[in-house]
Order: sequence, then structure tokens, then C-alpha cells
Amino acid sequence: MTAGSLRVVLVSFGVSGFRVLHEACVRAGHTPVAFVHARSLRQRKPTGKGSAQTIAAIAESLPPGTDLLLPGSVDGLARALAGYAPDLIVVYGLAWKLSRAVLRTARLGAINVHTSLLPKYRGPLPVHWAVRNGDPEVGVTIHWMDDDFDTGNILVRKGGIRIEEDLVTVGVGQETGGRHGRQRRPARREHSLGVVGQRR
Repeated sequence: MTAGSLRVVLVSFGVSGFRVLHEACVRAGHTPVAFVHARSLRQRKPTGKGSAQTIAAIAESLPPGTDLLLPGSVDGLARALAGYAPDLIVVYGLAWKLSRAVLRTARLGAINVHTSLLPKYRGPLPVHWAVRNGDPEVGVTIHWMDDDFDTGNILVRKGGIRIEEDLVTVGVGQETGGRHGRQRRPARREHSLGVVGQRR
């Protein structure tokens, strides 16, 4: 690690999410020390067939030397992360609400990439709800995480991502164990983001 480099834990739903986070982290000069994937949509539930396939795909794509953690609960995750002494946790696509114990394992805390313009569509599957409600556009918000779903202070936000232009249809079974059929999620695309707030 170089001076100023952060030890970062990445949390995501699948290969594409981890790829985006890992590339951004490395490009910024930081060191990803572990990937975290929730192996079930709800804590302490069995691993479904779809989730097992996603886990296999993530394992195959792991960068050399990077650990993959597959917690069954937030309590187990807190204990596992403590040994990594991370500076920061970055989350993109997690259905669980992280406990204060998990957030405190990182020196700086945790930030979340949420695919809506908060406070609209707080909670899991924001793009699913935008499509279902007929919204013409979606957005992206990056915010600090606190004890509730998507309520922490906003760091950056970008709107105006048109659904018909920037969404692709994917099998969400990889991400949710096959329980929700098919839905849409944003295609990977980089956008300039403007800073609108900071952590308290």
C-alpha cells in the first residue's frame, strides 16, 4: 500500500457490481482487501440455487489475493470484518440493513451507492420500483451509511438517467436467488457527479 491508500471492503450483489467498485477503487489509488456477498436475500436463510451460481461466478472473477466473505448474518459479518481493519466499506446492492457494529469496523465508516435520487425509493430494488411506477428517469446517490436504510448524509447525486436509454434487462435470479423473475437495472455507465453534501 502507498501513503494515503485506504484499505477498502467492497460489498455487492454480483460480478458486475464488484467489477465497477473494484475498478473505481483501484483507479483512485486504494486497496480492496475483501469482497462481501450476502448469500441470501434475508439473513439466516438457506442459500438458493441462483445465489449459489452467483457465488461461483464471483469466486471465478476474484482478483488475485482478494478474499470473498459470504456471511449468513450481519452479526457474522461484523466479526469477520474486524480482522481486516478496513478504513472504508463501500456498498453497491445489498438487501440487508447493516448494523452499527458492522459500520464501526471501518475507521471512516461506510458509503452506499444507491440507484435512485434519495430520499425517493429508499430501501432495496429502487430501479425495480421506478420501472414499476413508470418513471421516465432514474438517478444515483452516494451517501454515508447510518443505522437505517438510505438515510445517511448525501455525498454526491446524479439524476436524469433515462430508463429507456440506460437500462438493460437482466436475470435478477443471480442477485436474489431467482425469486423475482426478471427486472431491470442500470447498465454500467460513468456519469459526472456533483458534490451536494458531506458527512456530519
